[in-house]
Amino acid sequence: MEPDTFELSLDPEVMLIKEFKDIVRRDRSKDKIVSMAELSYVWFFADFKSDFGQIIDEVERTEEIMSAIVGLPKKWFPDDLVLAAIERYRKLSDSVASRLLIDAMITVNNLSKYAKEASGELSKMSEEKSIHDVSKILAFIDKLPNTLSTIKKLEEEVVRERNVGTAHRGSQDRALFEDDGE
Repeated sequence: MEPDTFELSLDPEVMLIKEFKDIVRRDRSKDKIVSMAELSYVWFFADFKSDFGQIIDEVERTEEIMSAIVGLPKKWFPDDLVLAAIERYRKLSDSVASRLLIDAMITVNNLSKYAKEASGELSKMSEEKSIHDVSKILAFIDKLPNTLSTIKKLEEEVVRERNVGTAHRGSQDRALFEDDGE
């Protein structure tokens, strides 16, 4: 980001990737505000390091990102070009560790939903038998600290893995859409 103008600048190699170039090319405005917002959406949606990466449900994540990004038209929704850019971004940044991290986060999220549903049912339970096994719920709760620690370690591994690459800035690497941070 340019410090005085708040204009986002892209590394030249970003424009060499078809899906990203197509988004910029279709934006006919002089300042390319919509394409910059769309590319920001791609990053916020697809990169686990984004502030929205912890939102597992993709519909909810889309709504949150769309409400936060400045520059998107009012009735904007991710179209085929944006979805293709998301897929390309994911392929470019995908690794075994990142896939495992995402899968683990989805699994824990689903277990959390199950526990919440079971908790609501258990609080209403009288003489009826619960469809949820209380011992499984308690085992889930008991194992949470280890599970969260494992996910944190996996997340750190993914960050380390992504910091090894070809786009160096001093001793640090830059992500595809990361600016110079001057």
